[in-house]
Amino acid sequence: MPAVATVYLAAIVAIVQYLVALALATLVLFLAFIALLAIGVAGIYAGHRPGKRWTSATAFVTGCTVGAAILMGWPEPWLIVPFFGLGALVTYRLAARRHWRLAGLVAVGAAIPWTALAAARLLDPATFAAAFAAAPALPSFVGGVVAIGLGSVAVARGDRGPQPPHHLNPPGAPGSRRVGNLSARMLGDRAIAGIDVTSAVAWLAGLTGALTAQSIAERVALPGPGPVVVGVGVFALVATEAGFIAFPPRQRHALEALYWLRRQEQADFVATRGGTLPTSVKAAQAWLGAHPEPTDGGAARVDVIAWTGDLEAARTAIEALPDDSPLEGFTKTAQRAWVDWMDGRSIDLGTLGAAARAVGAAGSPERLRAETVVATIESQVVASSDGDWTAPLRAIRARLGHRADGALSRTYRPALLRVNLYIGAAFAIGATLIPRLPA
Repeated sequence: MPAVATVYLAAIVAIVQYLVALALATLVLFLAFIALLAIGVAGIYAGHRPGKRWTSATAFVTGCTVGAAILMGWPEPWLIVPFFGLGALVTYRLAARRHWRLAGLVAVGAAIPWTALAAARLLDPATFAAAFAAAPALPSFVGGVVAIGLGSVAVARGDRGPQPPHHLNPPGAPGSRRVGNLSARMLGDRAIAGIDVTSAVAWLAGLTGALTAQSIAERVALPGPGPVVVGVGVFALVATEAGFIAFPPRQRHALEALYWLRRQEQADFVATRGGTLPTSVKAAQAWLGAHPEPTDGGAARVDVIAWTGDLEAARTAIEALPDDSPLEGFTKTAQRAWVDWMDGRSIDLGTLGAAARAVGAAGSPERLRAETVVATIESQVVASSDGDWTAPLRAIRARLGHRADGALSRTYRPALLRVNLYIGAAFAIGATLIPRLPA
């Protein structure tokens, strides 16, 4: 009996030592991840793009942090699901953008902690028999080796090569003049290896707040699903505010001008029986099918048609636009120039600017709107050549003054809150359902 007790005591001591080492490793990895993220965020805010070494180190450390955090949280679903979801999202986003090397580094990093533990359980089953008993050792080891193998293949494959510039390239690609390219450039400029830094910072802050709030709710014995509901709500609120605050200042000022114009275009769209502006190509096609009248949607109808890629139909819609007022006449001229440019032709921004300055009196709402349209088109042109697309919009934002105050907040914050509520609810549902799955 004493010998058996000694064996069990030695096993307990070994497991405790392992858990302490795992906790310290997780803390070190988390701090390294935060440090690398801070360096990247500072670079983006300063207008510098991170180098290849930085992105590689960040991808690998991110994976290791996710893998160690999952082990620390095992077998609590509410701790596992957020980190597993984060790792899966990062890997998917990188792979979707053909960043195979970085996606592979995340996968390898995440698999290493789990595979190392599974190997220890296979090599010394007596010591680690009680550790993570809910996860069979052999399948865990095989799964980890497969993940490391696939990740290594992705790393060896490397990233996609540079794409030749062309006006028909998809949004975000070199030379693209497609609708949506400006949004793609905006996301790309504040992203690191395809991962939106503002979203990463916001979700990290939201996750921290949610876990803290849920822990407090459980301590005060909130009944039923109360703690989970509190966690989802706090995640959505904190992530929304953090994401809004984390906008790089250059982009914030540019977007305030862009959203000021968009709010006016939305009002015109509603006034001409358009309803709500579509937010995707599929929605644009559905809207056109439901609104066959050429006058529905006003000038924004041209943008909706151009989004579907039918530039000839967009030109036809332009000719149906009214030109009874100076602003309407300018709008028609600007739409022609914009659609022609999208089709690969040149554009004379100087002539377009002169046409805008002929609308209304200096400083009038009509003149400012026309000049903001020119600034938006100029930002599209600059974005297609990989320049500083924010410059034209920041210049007009300074002239808009208080008129554009709150334009971004009123439009962007509610949409961001809805997205974060969906994300928080999805994590909560996953954490609730996983324990109920058959073993």
